[in-house]
Amino acid sequence: MEITPTTSNVLAPIVNAITPKIAQRKGDPLGINRPYIKPPPDIEPYDYEKELAEFSLSLMTPDALKQRNEDIEEAKKNPNGKIRYNEDGFYHIDTVRRLIRESCTKENIFPDPDIMIMIDANINYKIFIADNTVYTREDLYDNYAFIELDAIPEDFFSRQVIGVFDNGSEIVYNRKDEDDESMEFIQIKCMLNLDKDPNLNTENFDIVGSNIYYFFIKEKQNTALYYCDCPNLNPSI
Repeated sequence: MEITPTTSNVLAPIVNAITPKIAQRKGDPLGINRPYIKPPPDIEPYDYEKELAEFSLSLMTPDALKQRNEDIEEAKKNPNGKIRYNEDGFYHIDTVRRLIRESCTKENIFPDPDIMIMIDANINYKIFIADNTVYTREDLYDNYAFIELDAIPEDFFSRQVIGVFDNGSEIVYNRKDEDDESMEFIQIKCMLNLDKDPNLNTENFDIVGSNIYYFFIKEKQNTALYYCDCPNLNPSI
């Protein structure tokens, strides 16, 4: 069965131009009939203690963590509810996709930072976003030629970090690519209030990591994502 490119995916026009139409199946993105190869383990396996110290979980108070556990128990009573959890107590990928879809607009393709924090605090796996599609790491290995090219998804997606700004009266969040040195965190409300309060400290912020990645295109385009058709996975957001 031929898998056609997702028409709204930013990668599709590029992939279409250089890739022959080939029959594909899950785990064989190039259609070369290779045996299924299990994806290699994550280079950064989930570490709860690290998440609690450096990622979005670090922003949750003890009361919030307690409430999270209560929410999980409540969700188990309603498995068809809007918020679904895996058996291990973390968000089901369908819930992640819905939250991102509801947060994005045509004007803002990124989820609100507070939504990103909520998602990151409730997942124990990475998610990778390219245009209007949300992938898990397994989705990428099943549908793109990372194994054939001896590449990993983290080489072509940029981890998102969250700036946490405390201006004294409220906490405001912002996001950026971890490796984007050209962009500095700007807390707009602080900037607008400078004329009213010249002593306001705009440097009063922390930075936390996340398990959320966005696709970026480097100067060279010979990446794993360009060597196969963009699959029409259900992960469209």
